[in-house]
Amino acid sequence: MLMSTPDLQFVVLSDLHLNGQPERHAAVKKTLRTAAAQAPGAYLVVNGDLTDTGTPDQFAEYNAVIAASPFAGRTLATLGNHDVRGPRWPEWDNTPLADPRHFHTVAAPFYTDYLAGLASVDRQGLSVAMTVGPAAVILLNTDKGLKDSAEFSPATLQWLAGTLAHAAAQQRPALIFCHQPLRNTHWRSNFGGGVGLQDATLKTILRAYPNTVFISGHIHNGFGVTGVIDRPYGVAVDLPALAVSENGYQGQGSGFLLTLSADRLVWAAWDFTAVQRLPQFDFTVPLPTAAALVQAIPAPAVDWAALQEIWAVRFDQHLFDDPRTDGGTEEPPAPLYTNAQQIALTAVQQHLLAAWQKAGRPAAVPAVPPVLPPDQPASPVTLQGLAQTAQVLWEASVFTTASHLLLQFALARVNVMLSHPTEFSERDRQTARAHLVTALQNLRPKTE
Repeated sequence: MLMSTPDLQFVVLSDLHLNGQPERHAAVKKTLRTAAAQAPGAYLVVNGDLTDTGTPDQFAEYNAVIAASPFAGRTLATLGNHDVRGPRWPEWDNTPLADPRHFHTVAAPFYTDYLAGLASVDRQGLSVAMTVGPAAVILLNTDKGLKDSAEFSPATLQWLAGTLAHAAAQQRPALIFCHQPLRNTHWRSNFGGGVGLQDATLKTILRAYPNTVFISGHIHNGFGVTGVIDRPYGVAVDLPALAVSENGYQGQGSGFLLTLSADRLVWAAWDFTAVQRLPQFDFTVPLPTAAALVQAIPAPAVDWAALQEIWAVRFDQHLFDDPRTDGGTEEPPAPLYTNAQQIALTAVQQHLLAAWQKAGRPAAVPAVPPVLPPDQPASPVTLQGLAQTAQVLWEASVFTTASHLLLQFALARVNVMLSHPTEFSERDRQTARAHLVTALQNLRPKTE
């Protein structure tokens, strides 16, 4: 399907949310026509939430739109939480033992049919990897149909580590398209738990193979709030929502035209529906990434200190760590990086790149392969009167991110059931109780 060429172009979109409404249908069709006119040979990437509620009719609408577009046969897509969780809100659940029927009967069969049309891909579950020109491209999909976050099996995590190791050995950068963002990266990245309980494990893998760009959507930031973030595990890119960008620039056809070459990713911003270039939102990701260069060559002390300062910068995510306030759509009070930090990062990247080239372009190879935690399935037990205790412990915020997030997911599910008791069966309540007790049993204190 994909041919290796020196430079490739991709139209990169996210969050179409097709739902049968004529206005949205027309906006997506116009976006695809405009994008194809600007880059006739480009491939299309749709990074999740193809549909609004993942019904068979909505998946059929998506298939029809793509088939009628210039990108028929040249489209890469991931699944988003709106695609996999189904249309019935009582079934929406972020706890790791959740396993909604919709995922198995509708979303997974739709995506399996789509994958059958891709040639020369390496597949694990619903995730796939392929070589695209100078890069490895990975479509990383959840293994369960959760409400907001993703869930990756141990097999998928091991496969991802092996895929990135293979790309690193070939000195290929890796582009990971995943609907949900890594936590503590972009503004609102912690909404709904971010990528979920495997966030730390994903970062462990990426730190070993940091010549990687992790590209996500999901949080519906608009241009001006979306951005590119440098981290010790690679680079994170936030995509605007095509359907409903909730802050920043709020056009109806936001997306990027991405040019992929061996030494950079050039991201050109567009409002495709308005047929308008938005160069003020463009950016370039140099390759190899700064983290990969540091891994390949010893970094001078001055460069290392500058990178450490930049990598430590974080948005305040407290509003989005709390389910009671995580629906806020306000913009951040200031950009993540100051102008001085942006200038310093560019200077460090250029300095490291020159040193790497002078050293003969050595490969970035981890000192040791990443050690992944073993799978630890939760043990279902009963819950009786522990919701209040769970709320007190959750508000304490003295536990590790993963265990605190697990408690947040389980408690949110119980609170929904308490608010809507007639919508759930006794089996649903027993399962939710078991999840909450398991989350309480697995709380782990932070270590400083």
